[in-house]
Amino acid sequence: MNFSRNTFTTQLGNYTGISFSGGTADWDQWSGTTGDLNTQLSYSKGGFNYRTWSPETSTMPTDLGLVVSCKIDFANGIGDDHMILIVGFLKVAGAAPTINFIQASVQFYNDDDQNIMIDPIKSDPNNPTQDLGQVLYDSLNSQIMADNFGTDYTSEGRKTFPDIAMANVNSMIGAVSA
Repeated sequence: MNFSRNTFTTQLGNYTGISFSGGTADWDQWSGTTGDLNTQLSYSKGGFNYRTWSPETSTMPTDLGLVVSCKIDFANGIGDDHMILIVGFLKVAGAAPTINFIQASVQFYNDDDQNIMIDPIKSDPNNPTQDLGQVLYDSLNSQIMADNFGTDYTSEGRKTFPDIAMANVNSMIGAVSA
C-alpha cells in the first residue's frame, strides 16, 4: 500500500473553501530543519489559517495495511491549537484499501480541561461505513459545540476544526492506493 503526498495535496486543494498560502500548494520546510517530515502545508479556510504537517505512514507487518497520521495546527496567533488525525487502512485482496478506523485528538492552547480525545471510529471492512469523514466531523462537532469557547477569533476558529478534520481525512483516503 502506498501514500502519495502529492495526491494528498491535490485532494486537500479540491476541498471547498480551502486556499493555499501564496496561492500554491507547496510543502514548506519548517525553519532550521530538514527532511520531509519537517514540512508543512499552509492554507486557510473561512478566514482561519492552518498548517498540516507532512503525513507519516507506518506499514503493518506482512503488508496487511497502512496507518497514516498527521498533525494539524490552527495558527491563531496566541499559541497554536493542535489536532492529531490517525487513519488505519486494511489491505483487501483484489480491492482498493479499506479504512479500518479513524481517530482524532484535539489539544487547545491553554485550555487543558477542554481537550478532546475521540474514541476510534471503526469500520467493518466487510461492510464499510460510508463517508467516515462525515462521521468524524459529526463526532468532533458535537463535542466542540458543547463547549462555550466564546466569539473571539480563536474561539470561532476552534469551531472549524471538524471541517478541517473531515477535509484532511478525506484527503488521506484519496491519497492511499494498493
